[in-house]
Amino acid sequence: MSILQEYEKIRKDLGDGINKGMELYLQLNPNLLLSDLYYKEKEYNKFDKWFREYLTPFYIMKIDNKYSLTLNQEYFDKDIFKSRHNDNILGTGYDYESLFRTFIDGKLPHLSREFYYDSEAGMFCAYSDNIKAVEELAFELSQERKNNNFKDYIPKMENYEFYL
Repeated sequence: MSILQEYEKIRKDLGDGINKGMELYLQLNPNLLLSDLYYKEKEYNKFDKWFREYLTPFYIMKIDNKYSLTLNQEYFDKDIFKSRHNDNILGTGYDYESLFRTFIDGKLPHLSREFYYDSEAGMFCAYSDNIKAVEELAFELSQERKNNNFKDYIPKMENYEFYL
């Protein structure tokens, strides 16, 4: 197997979320090479710690053989929903679920069928059996949050019906 084939296999095994995180990490650490992350456990562990911190306030947790991605209400920015207050969209966990579903459908349609949701008024929560999908969504949501782009999806978001 050539080095390029090996790199491609590693990329596939890691998934898009980790790979995009690595690209950003390498931009921030120009003294490192991709091979440092792939083949040096110490460097990969540093990256992994950085990646988990980068995802904050989104949190990934493993429960049995499923993975959850959560955002707790302490991190909710209710101001981004002001334009939809007349639609009774106030910035709850259910509203964040609607916003994130709209985001996924628009920007990450390949992930649309990967998740099921169990949000509450004070928490957004998505579940999947696919850790790669969870990591990719977490990375993309973190990027959108850091770049303050969620407001772009507010006008397009659906007001999903939630039943208790």
